[in-house]
Amino acid sequence: MSEAERPLPPPTRPEPTLSVEGAGTRCPYCHETVAVEEESWTVCAHCLARHHAGCWDEHGSCSTCAGTTPLTVGRAGPGRLPPLPEGAAQALDLGAAYRAGKALYTRENLPLFFAGALNMLLASAASVLIGGLTGAGLWSMTLGTLRGHGPGKLSDLFAHTSKYVPLLLGSLAVLLLTLLATPLLLVGGVLVSGGLGYTLPLIAERDLGVKDALKTSWRLARGGGLLKHALLTVLTTLPALVLVVPALGIVAFAALTPLVYGVWAAAYRQVTGEGPRSTVKGAGKGKDGGADEPSPEGGGAD
Repeated sequence: MSEAERPLPPPTRPEPTLSVEGAGTRCPYCHETVAVEEESWTVCAHCLARHHAGCWDEHGSCSTCAGTTPLTVGRAGPGRLPPLPEGAAQALDLGAAYRAGKALYTRENLPLFFAGALNMLLASAASVLIGGLTGAGLWSMTLGTLRGHGPGKLSDLFAHTSKYVPLLLGSLAVLLLTLLATPLLLVGGVLVSGGLGYTLPLIAERDLGVKDALKTSWRLARGGGLLKHALLTVLTTLPALVLVVPALGIVAFAALTPLVYGVWAAAYRQVTGEGPRSTVKGAGKGKDGGADEPSPEGGGAD
């Protein structure tokens, strides 16, 4: 074999003067480790090489790819939510949650307060818009039960849709008059609310206009004792204070509905002369032990 055909020996490589172990976490400039917990470090947006912030600022670019754009941390958009945890969720820290909520009470977060107020106004408006109609339906269902006809069907809650406008105006009138009277020694609202408590059933089953229903309700309440009706208002309103806890309030209000409306419906039958006692089995017994019949002079419309 000639000298020209002899293969060349492999080139000798110099011994490395720097260990490459852990190079991915070292600053390419000063070769010192950049800890993950460290706050003053910069990542190249192109090759993701990690640098000390001071080293990046000193050289103005990435040592690995010469890129000049650092990676910046931004707020994730609506479509970039983190994945849900698999298995057991992280333990709840009530203290941290409370502090986070308390921290929202700043001027910058005023839109949250306006949104909350608007939400309550819309919810209240919806209640007012449909409350008169469904309230009258609930009155009729309760009165039907006391008269021995049974509670009827759930659809009876909307049985008075043909009288929606007068029921709406009647409920608004009662609400407005109650609010106007409330500042009067704080008891005026209770007196007015009690005195106008029969407005809805008078519109629904007696076909009275709004003005006549308000006047008739007040006359009936005064005849039966205005203070008694005020007390009745307080006694049937206090249980509804559990509505401070919304989830519990719905359940509690549903459980208290027969009691609240039953008491008022029974009082309505008394002041209208329909009968002092209920025809519900076990609620009231006549002299012969049976259920009381409505009084002959009563004007109740069944």
